[in-house]
Amino acid sequence: MGFLDKFKKKTEDKKTRQGGNKELLTELVRILSDNNSEIKNEMERCLSDAKSYYDTHTDLFSEWGLAEYSDGREIYLITLVDLLEKANIVCIRDYKDEKEDFIYFVQNLTGYKNGNLSLEEDWLQEDGDITVWAEVLGQHWDGYELAAIDMDSDSYVLFVCDANTLAELMRLGENTGIHIDLAKNM
Repeated sequence: MGFLDKFKKKTEDKKTRQGGNKELLTELVRILSDNNSEIKNEMERCLSDAKSYYDTHTDLFSEWGLAEYSDGREIYLITLVDLLEKANIVCIRDYKDEKEDFIYFVQNLTGYKNGNLSLEEDWLQEDGDITVWAEVLGQHWDGYELAAIDMDSDSYVLFVCDANTLAELMRLGENTGIHIDLAKNM
């Protein structure tokens, strides 16, 4: 390895962490979407040219408070979360969510239904919050967890998945600059 190769490696590592590795992002999308071809195809369009995608979907991005194009990573993340929410794979909940609303939205998630999970209202304290409720659910759901994608906001992007899948998503997220973790840790 030559002297200049050290700098090249650092640039590549930084690019990957900032969402520059399209192969890793594609794999992240495949796993999160449970191989949903519509989501994968739409994300491929976004990944192939984020600026053009932004220009043709400005209404979506303004709803998310992105008034002008900034960088591809934000475009990818907003697009991904929007598509996953429309497919009931994730739900977006305010940090001050009410218990009844939290239960309703979690029970409608694809991962919850596919895992044949249960959620009893009396498991959750009325005055709790999402992080507390997520920890309780983890104690009741054998092998499944309530996870989250960090959007750098006061809302939670929640999804249900098995522990092995979560470990892989966390690894891919770390390598693409997208923070994915247990919801109780957010």
